[in-house]
Amino acid sequence: MDTAIMDTAIRPLRFSHIRDKRLAQLVMLLRQLHSCIDGLGTLPRPELNEIVSTAVRMCGFVDPTEAAEVIDAVLDAIEVRDPNTENQ
Repeated sequence: MDTAIMDTAIRPLRFSHIRDKRLAQLVMLLRQLHSCIDGLGTLPRPELNEIVSTAVRMCGFVDPTEAAEVIDAVLDAIEVRDPNTENQ
């Protein structure tokens, strides 16, 4: 992902429009992870899948169908925004 998109120092967190607190927590967690590891999109796909799956469960998405949809959406967003994942 583009660092400007994920960098909380550049753009303050604003979650008032997100009604599901789990989603707000997930976004915040993924932003923190992104900044700690030099970009989520730089990780190999298996590690990225595991990190995203774990983050989704930690944020309270326990229904298997709902969790799978959220995981797919996050992985798709990371791939769309980060051209480095095209070759993985």
